[in-house]
Amino acid sequence: MGFPRDDQGRGAKLLDGLGPPATARGFPFLGDRAVALSHPASPVDQDPGGWAARHGPGPVSGHGSPAPGPRVLRPGHLLRGRRLRGTPLRGPGGTLGSRSRAAGRAGLYIHFPFCEAKCPYCHFYSVPWSAAGCRAWLEALGKEAETAAAEEAAGLRFDTLYVGGGTPSLLEADDVSAILDLASSRFRLEMAEFTLEANPGRGAAEERLKGWREAGVTRLSVGAQSFDDGILRRLGRMYGAAEAVAFCRSARAAGFESLSVDLMIGVPGEMPETVGRTIETLIGLEPDQVSLYFLENVEDLPFAKVLEKRPVDEDAAVESYERASAALEAAGLRRYEISNFARPGQECLHNLKYWRYEPYLGLGPSACSHVELRRWCNVASLDGWAEAVGRGGSAAAREETIELTAKLAAREALVFGLRLVQGVNVVELGERLGIDVRRVFAREIEALVAEGLLVGAGPRLCIPEDKLLISNAILSRLV
Repeated sequence: MGFPRDDQGRGAKLLDGLGPPATARGFPFLGDRAVALSHPASPVDQDPGGWAARHGPGPVSGHGSPAPGPRVLRPGHLLRGRRLRGTPLRGPGGTLGSRSRAAGRAGLYIHFPFCEAKCPYCHFYSVPWSAAGCRAWLEALGKEAETAAAEEAAGLRFDTLYVGGGTPSLLEADDVSAILDLASSRFRLEMAEFTLEANPGRGAAEERLKGWREAGVTRLSVGAQSFDDGILRRLGRMYGAAEAVAFCRSARAAGFESLSVDLMIGVPGEMPETVGRTIETLIGLEPDQVSLYFLENVEDLPFAKVLEKRPVDEDAAVESYERASAALEAAGLRRYEISNFARPGQECLHNLKYWRYEPYLGLGPSACSHVELRRWCNVASLDGWAEAVGRGGSAAAREETIELTAKLAAREALVFGLRLVQGVNVVELGERLGIDVRRVFAREIEALVAEGLLVGAGPRLCIPEDKLLISNAILSRLV
C-alpha cells in the first residue's frame, strides 16, 4: 500500500513530524529532535548495532549544509541553501524589525558539537569529544556571545535558552553553569525556560542530573528513542531500555520543572507489540512532553544500508503512530504540534518560537539565527567557526545570510505556523508583516480549503487533525 495518499491521489510522503518533502524547496521545520539533514556518504554497510562505539566517518556536515534532498531542522538551527534575496521591509509604524523586536521575547540556542559516538541515522554536525576541543569551544563561544550581544542581538530580550547538539549531556554541571552565566552576562535574559538535551548512559546519572538542575536547567529533553533493547541496538544507541527508564526516573527525582522524552517509530524490526510496550513504559514515567516522530530521510547515511536489508512496513508504522498518538492523548498529553504532545502548560516555549516565527539567535558551529528579516547560519566546522570568531567575531562565522521580503517571510510563517494544531492567526501575522496574508496567498489558501485540507475558523487557518499525517503534501503546496 505504501505511504498515505492525499485527497487528489498524489503520493503524500508520510509525516515524520519534521516537515515537507524536497518539493518544499528546503523550508525548515522543527521538532525537539529531527533526523533528516544531508550527511556525507559512509562506507558502513553493516547493521549498526555495534557501530556507535566509534564516532564514525569524521565530522558530520549537518544542520543544513547546502545539498539536495529532504531537509529538516532541529531546535536553534535554520536551514542553509535557500538563497533568496529580498529588500528591507518598511510599512506603517516603521520597519518590521523595530516592531518584531518589541513584540515578544527571543530564543537563544547554543550548539554543543561533541558526541562520544555518532548515531548512524544522525545528520547533525558533531565531532568526537575531547577535553581540549571542549575548552576551545567554550572560549570561542564567549567571544561569539560578546560580539553578537552588541550587534545581532542588540535590542532583543531573551526568555528561553536551549543547549542542543551533539550530546550536551557530556557537559559537567560546572560547564552548564558557566554557559548560563555567559548568556546572562551578555544578553538581556529573563529566563522562563532552560533546556538541555541529554542521553541516557555514562553512569552516575543521579549525580549528573542533580548537578544540571542545580546549575539552572529547568527542562530536560531526553533522547530515549525507544524502551526496547532490540530497537535501541539497531539504532546504535549506547544504552539499554532499563538504563533509559532509570535515567528518566532519576531526572524526575532531580526536580526538573519539565521532562521531555523523544521516541522514534518506523525502525526496522519494530513490531506493534514493541511499540506498545515502549508507549506503556513511557506513560508510566509521566513525562511532561513527548516528541513522537518517524525514522526516515536517511539517504546517504549509514542507516540507509539497514533499511535496504530490512525495509519498514510503512502501513504498519502509520498504524503504530496512530495508536501511540491516541495513547498519549488518553494519558493527558495533548498534541499541540504535528509531532509534539504535552500536558497543558508544558509545551516547549523555545520550540514554539520557531513555529510562531519569532526571533532566535544561534551560537556555535552550524547554529542558525533568524532576527527581523534576516536569517543566517554559522559555518559547520568547529575549527572554522572558532577561527572565524577569533578573527572577526560573530559576523565572521556566518556561512551565509539571507534577506527575506515580506511575502517570503509570510510564506515561511504560514508553513511553520500550520504545524501547530491551533494553526495560524493570519490577521495577526499580516499585521506583523505589513501585508494582507489572505489576499497574497488567496489562490493557495482557497484551493486547500475547498479540498478540506485547511480549515478557516475566524482569523485562523489550521490543518484538520485527520489530515496531519499528510501535512507534508499540504504544506508543500504553500511553498
